[in-house]
Amino acid sequence: MLDRIDIHIQVPRVEYKELTETKPAEASIIIRSRIEAARCVQLNRFKKIKFSVMRK
Repeated sequence: MLDRIDIHIQVPRVEYKELTETKPAEASIIIRSRIEAARCVQLNRFKKIKFSVMRK
């Protein structure tokens, strides 16, 4: 079956301790600013191609 799949990657095991430790969450405003920056990069990259982006 593996000969039918083009991409194979190994994913390292995540330790239980790492999954259950509590870290402070990243602030929504910081996440939003990263998303807006990424959208700006994409819009500039594809500004010569006609496409639309759905926004709320």
